[in-house]
Amino acid sequence: MVIGCDGAHSKVRELLLGHERAALQPIGDFATATIYSKHTREHALQLRARPCHPLYQIGLHQKGFVSWLCVHNAEDKDHPENWTFFNYTSYRLPPGVDQSKWSKADLIRYQKNIVKENDFVDPFKSIYAWLSDDEENVLYTRLMDWDPRSPDHAWDNREGRVTLAGDAAHPMSFQRGQGLNNALQDALELRNTIASVWKDDDGVPATARKDALNAYEKQMIERGGKEVQLSRENTFMVHGENFQNSHLPTKGLNAESQA
Repeated sequence: MVIGCDGAHSKVRELLLGHERAALQPIGDFATATIYSKHTREHALQLRARPCHPLYQIGLHQKGFVSWLCVHNAEDKDHPENWTFFNYTSYRLPPGVDQSKWSKADLIRYQKNIVKENDFVDPFKSIYAWLSDDEENVLYTRLMDWDPRSPDHAWDNREGRVTLAGDAAHPMSFQRGQGLNNALQDALELRNTIASVWKDDDGVPATARKDALNAYEKQMIERGGKEVQLSRENTFMVHGENFQNSHLPTKGLNAESQA
């Protein structure tokens, strides 16, 4: 059995469906560049100091930007200058602009300008001020997804001999943080599926294998596809310029706010 769990740009998915049907679909015109960086001891400590959370920070800007900052690696706890931070600011691409060929320095400067011109607060204000334009670990990406529930996205599992899982099966935008959760659920469901039909001496009977894998794919496609849809909707919501008037910032998350 071949299990394609080779990520959002899955070659297994492409082999099953062909290039066009397997291609990721843009989510509006949203894009970003993710940045990995190290900082001086003083700056690294400041990025994790109160009132900031020591691990994760997310900021939603009223003009439609989303910023993220987290600690990527801090194993060397006694030497903050060796810590690696991960951050990005996502945005709507300007009309007619293709950033895919931009240099890493240009991508960093573009985000720096967004932060400066729109009065971002700490910790995002500080980390962009401290970033070098020469950072090497910079990756540009359009926000994209692929819904396995689409009729055009149905694949032939070859009598239960090949399937998809994780980002290969349901790549989604990342603001809700559900990609990993669903990948882990896929792994559990696949394990249980295989265990349910495996015979110690004879392996997996063909008919049982086909039926079991069809059952796995049915629930995985529905579950994963729903998360793709919800994540897409959420991406539009958090980048909306009217976000400050929505439920979360106006009423919060307390029990009374749900009325």
